[in-house]
Amino acid sequence: MKNFGREEIRRALDGLEAGQVTRELAPDDYPVFATIDDPANPHTLKQVDPHHLDRAFASGVSLKAISLSVTDEPITAGKTGAVLGQGFFKIWQAQFEEAFRKSGPFGQRPFAFQISRNDFVAGD
Repeated sequence: MKNFGREEIRRALDGLEAGQVTRELAPDDYPVFATIDDPANPHTLKQVDPHHLDRAFASGVSLKAISLSVTDEPITAGKTGAVLGQGFFKIWQAQFEEAFRKSGPFGQRPFAFQISRNDFVAGD
């Protein structure tokens, strides 16, 4: 891994601010994909393999690419809570704590409890 100096980082950031740069993510850099069967029950959160979306959805469903762009659009807020419900993360926290008590600090917990609220929502 290359270490970047302050000036290299500054030039790269200036370049991003100057234009609408779009980059395609390499498959190894894809974020975690997940589905939730019952938004009222965080325990139903399941990890999805982005290379085999048809297994989670339907035959023929696939991902061609993920692109990231710098944009001047405002940051969205409240959409996750609107879909999952405002009490989702409180329920998730209680279920997480129960799973932790059962498995201990080094035990294997279900996927739903290997992630955190910050994987869904930034801020607040």
